[in-house]
Amino acid sequence: MYEIAYPANSWILFTPEFTYAPHNLQEEFRWNVPVLYYTFDASFLEYFGSNGVAAVDSAMRILNSLPKASDMSSDLSEFPLGRGPL
Repeated sequence: MYEIAYPANSWILFTPEFTYAPHNLQEEFRWNVPVLYYTFDASFLEYFGSNGVAAVDSAMRILNSLPKASDMSSDLSEFPLGRGPL
């Protein structure tokens, strides 16, 4: 089991896997779980407020709308790199 204090002791993660910790570039991974839970602590809410909560919820909607990896092409051509409508 690892104990990871990040950043500057504001989070402590106890986990047998290192996938939850920050990674270097080129060390990508994909969570393979059907449901990802998240929450906001008091410091997040005080700093970002309801706009921060809405932004995180919006980002989670994007992640939840992605199809299964097995349904996507190997070159991800269904997701063009150009800027699309927001």
